[in-house]
Amino acid sequence: MTTANLIEIFCILDEFCKYFTPELKKHLVETPCKQRRNRPCRLSDSEVMTILVLIHTKHFRDLKSFYLGYVCQHMKNEFPHTVSYNRFVERQAQQVGLYDEKRGCVDVDIPSLVFR
Repeated sequence: MTTANLIEIFCILDEFCKYFTPELKKHLVETPCKQRRNRPCRLSDSEVMTILVLIHTKHFRDLKSFYLGYVCQHMKNEFPHTVSYNRFVERQAQQVGLYDEKRGCVDVDIPSLVFR
């Protein structure tokens, strides 16, 4: 994948996030007792989604080796503000709404959600 293709994918996903994120925040249920930090993450939603799309164009067996071995090592120019792998997994789960702050990542049976 060329840098131009990567930039094009990022721009498409960034435009999507500009519209999707405000809509998602409207429908989130807030927990009143929990104070939240409102500091933005170093890795944007668009960058997380771009990395998740990019893994499908490479021949890696798992996300961890791809993220740590390829993105963090060889793509520093494209993703200058990478985070730890654990934080990346949390951000990935937040992208699809499968992250609970108390329990961490939540296991969901996707086929049962789709066909109900």
